[in-house]
Amino acid sequence: MEYYNNRLCISGAELIRTETNIEGIIPQSTYKNLRNRGNANIIRRSCYGKSALIELDSLPSKYKRIIYEKYGDVKEVAATKPFIERLVPDAKALTYFTDHPFNTNKRYVDKIQLYCNSASILNEIKNTVQERIKQRNQLGEPKAKLWEMLVKAVKTLSKEMPHTLPGSEKRLKLTYLEYIKSGYASLIDPKFGNDNARKVSVKLERLILSLYSQPEKPYTTTVHEQFEAYMSGKIEVVDCESGELFNREDFMKDGSPISISESTVWAYLNNPLNRALVDKVRMGTFEYNNTHRPHNHRNSPNFSFSKISMDDRDLPRKELSGKRVKAYYAFDVASECIIGAAYSMSKDDDLFIACLRDMFRLIDRNGFGMPMQVEVENHLVSNYFDILSEMFPFMRICNKGNSREKRAEHEIKQKKYGTEKKLQSGIGRFYLKLEANRVTSDKINNEFKEKFYAYSTLVADDQKSNFEHNNKLHSKQKKYPGMTRWQVLMYNLNPDLPQVNKALIYKCIGEKTETSIRNNQYCRVQYNMYILPDSKIVDRLQTNNYDVDAYYLPIDDGSIPEVYLYQNGSFLCKCQMLERYQEAMSERTAHDEEVRIDQAKFTNKFDKLIKENKVDKIEIIQNEHIQMAEIAASAAEVVASTPLSMHEETIEDMEAYAASYGGEYAINSL
Repeated sequence: MEYYNNRLCISGAELIRTETNIEGIIPQSTYKNLRNRGNANIIRRSCYGKSALIELDSLPSKYKRIIYEKYGDVKEVAATKPFIERLVPDAKALTYFTDHPFNTNKRYVDKIQLYCNSASILNEIKNTVQERIKQRNQLGEPKAKLWEMLVKAVKTLSKEMPHTLPGSEKRLKLTYLEYIKSGYASLIDPKFGNDNARKVSVKLERLILSLYSQPEKPYTTTVHEQFEAYMSGKIEVVDCESGELFNREDFMKDGSPISISESTVWAYLNNPLNRALVDKVRMGTFEYNNTHRPHNHRNSPNFSFSKISMDDRDLPRKELSGKRVKAYYAFDVASECIIGAAYSMSKDDDLFIACLRDMFRLIDRNGFGMPMQVEVENHLVSNYFDILSEMFPFMRICNKGNSREKRAEHEIKQKKYGTEKKLQSGIGRFYLKLEANRVTSDKINNEFKEKFYAYSTLVADDQKSNFEHNNKLHSKQKKYPGMTRWQVLMYNLNPDLPQVNKALIYKCIGEKTETSIRNNQYCRVQYNMYILPDSKIVDRLQTNNYDVDAYYLPIDDGSIPEVYLYQNGSFLCKCQMLERYQEAMSERTAHDEEVRIDQAKFTNKFDKLIKENKVDKIEIIQNEHIQMAEIAASAAEVVASTPLSMHEETIEDMEAYAASYGGEYAINSL
């Protein structure tokens, strides 16, 4: 039943009985006769997805009586039908009630579906109140009867869609208004938030957790015994932070001490949240992180050198001294390749720097670009954070004790129980769960018998396993079918890799030698001479200072093909090794001739530089009239300082000299 154009109608699906619709009221042939005679007024014809609507008042009385007997008050049905059809399940309500803290209460869980149904109905009531008022004329209902229709709809839905909404108009309005104000929370029965029904209160639960978290790691039975002793007054419990005693009155019920069983203590200690709380205190950081703490789920990079991860380890087998060799690795995360490795008997800064140097030798040898990001641990390389941030575009520092975070940890484990286990014996630990990974050891005279190896053997074996590891098939064969780790590294380089700035890299991690510029041409480093790229470099040196710092990185064979010069932290130039040529022309090769020509060019450039900036030649000329004036002034001073008799004797000589000199000066002035 529904209203259409203010007329009460019944759908053809409800009225007409066919072979497929046996619930209909009148046969299809009878309906056709009524329609042809005008006793069935079709208000809306049937179309795709919609049934025909027949005006109820146009049907004969006997058929209307059957309809009333079947549906009851058809006007009520017609008024509530659009409301019911518009109901939509509220998915957000299901999420809210399911994730509510009360979901551990079985009685609450049984109510979740009822609360969700109530929320869906109230949502439609809200829509009806806001929108259906404009359509009340079409429904044939006055404004005052809108809530009557809503109450009837709520009652009608109580069987098909069970809910917790009241059946009276006044209470339904109050429930609706509270729902608009407080949302889903208004539908939850207040009794679920009442703590009075719990035998073990929140304070008592916290006391149980505190007793269990003592440094000696007590058993559950011990916690129960201590609680009983506390309630009987035999012991007191002190809050270490505040220094206050726990109040025994907080653990009373109706004036009597609460008594709990050992199973109750066990149940509350093993609640998932409580278990995480106590294990945070009882466990170490590593065990707690791997047991309880959530972790990130990540995708590996798609390109090589997008990210490298570095970490140290102790080689599984011991050296002759009884200690383990320390190794430091650099892994490319995408390809899983080992791109740098260093070894030492001590875990220190030098080991880390040696690994970086080995990695950059590989990068330089193969012409790779600069890795985009480096991932390191917090403790060993803390002194190099500034250097790493200067070298790499991105840097990530992993948290302490979180091995799951660092990609290098995963790669080391894969290498150890993959390549190393196949190539070496004695790989594993005595305590591992899998028998195949446990190493055997015999105890003789209260000492475990172990096999020791030379340092060179351990390093050589590990370097061999590194090579085998890089040339094994990549672990993600679905993504890289048939490709080894090294092939993935070579053929999937990040296209955005920056060029390696050797001047910066060598200054950060290279070796350093103090030297000086000689003959404006070269400097000496490790008994070799390195030529300046241009003689103009000397113009950049500080005044009267030829001393410079040379940074370099030996290649695999130990030679140093190039050095980078700095003076007081400022970069000067890159210098290649100075080559010599054969002076005997009969023995001179083509390469010797090239070297000779290059040296000649350097000398010619220097000569040209000197010529272009040569010092001007000058000559000094005395200014005679200024000189004579100075002589005369000096003579006057002498006369003034001599006795009068001497002055009279020499005055004639001076007059004669003045006459002679004056004439000569006049002639020269012409």
